[in-house]
Amino acid sequence: RVWPSHSKILEQSPATALFLHWFFAVILAAATSSISTSIAYLVLVLLYGYTVVGIVGFFVAVGVLYLRYSKRREWTDNLGFKPWGGPTAAIVYSCTCAFMIVGVFITPGEESPFSYKATGVQHYIVPVVGLGMLLLGYAYYLVFAKLIPRWRKEVLVVEREPIIVRQGGRQDGEWVQILEVVEFWWAARQSGKEA
Repeated sequence: RVWPSHSKILEQSPATALFLHWFFAVILAAATSSISTSIAYLVLVLLYGYTVVGIVGFFVAVGVLYLRYSKRREWTDNLGFKPWGGPTAAIVYSCTCAFMIVGVFITPGEESPFSYKATGVQHYIVPVVGLGMLLLGYAYYLVFAKLIPRWRKEVLVVEREPIIVRQGGRQDGEWVQILEVVEFWWAARQSGKEA
């Protein structure tokens, strides 16, 4: 469903999220419209790979390591299995992603298929746009989490209801979260509390 409702139907898509994805897709398509289609495709695929595989992958791997070694979380106590190799995969993956995040700022050689001579696009465009989108998303969060509540003198209240089932519907399956129903609204700030 496109428009959110109060029913608990799986796979609802909030209209605001769809609009944001569409808006930035149009911006990226318009920004690459002046170059050849093969180069535009290369830039967009590299941008996707940089942001989704590199940046998001890095934060996921570091988050798994944080959960693994954080004494407050006691995350490993709730696991029904011990992964083979322990945290090795998360360490290797976070280091690989960190290299991808930083390594693309190194100027490629003249004969590289990613050089300015071959593509007509500077090598730093993809990481700058990727990191810029991440910072823009953080700014978007700050507007809704800090600025608007101060301006409206209201607080954004968010309620989450996780839908957790046994994996595969089996009695011995691990517990898996398949959905999280999120509802939010603006409420008057209680006196004496700062948002």
